[in-house]
Amino acid sequence: MLDRLQYTDGLGAIYPAMMYAIMAMDALGYERDHPDLELALRQFDDLILEGERSLIFQPCKFRCGIRRLRLLLWASKAKRCRGHAALCDWLLSKEIRRKGDWAAKRPDLKPSGWAFEFANEFYPDIDDHGHGAAGAATRQRQRSGAAVRAEERAVAWLLGMQSSDGGWRRLTWTTTRQFLNKVPLPTTTRCLIRLARTLRTLVESLVQARL
Repeated sequence: MLDRLQYTDGLGAIYPAMMYAIMAMDALGYERDHPDLELALRQFDDLILEGERSLIFQPCKFRCGIRRLRLLLWASKAKRCRGHAALCDWLLSKEIRRKGDWAAKRPDLKPSGWAFEFANEFYPDIDDHGHGAAGAATRQRQRSGAAVRAEERAVAWLLGMQSSDGGWRRLTWTTTRQFLNKVPLPTTTRCLIRLARTLRTLVESLVQARL
């Protein structure tokens, strides 16, 4: 648990796990000034947005998700709005290159991925990963290099995380228990959309090369 307080905005980068981490250390008798407990408390406090007349408690820091959606909106309008290139580059910089818990069952898969949260390197979301890959793809049309390599890593990781039943799950590999179908997370659909877009980009590039 303590290892997973690093490279993230908190344990799992989301409110319940972060709260339980603090409760666990308190139950184990950690002193208030213990570095690990201080870190957990600081990460928890960072979820609070305090204004002059309001106090908002965020479930997580989800700025990455918002910025990916903004990028997709720009791309869908076939425009290059002000700040588009900078946003693409920022998303590329947030690609996760560290193996997370998913590697327990996929040890040979090279890491890639994007998390929904601002920082959550142990748990990239497979569906949000597609949005990050879209950022790499839109930037790839403007230049080669880092964006092309990121797109290649992103697609390889996405394919490597496919479950044994042919679909995709949000955070894990080969989770096929039927009760999870009751959870409204359209991860497989999003992954298929991402792969379809990648294939279209490849075909367009081949056509342009022949012209």
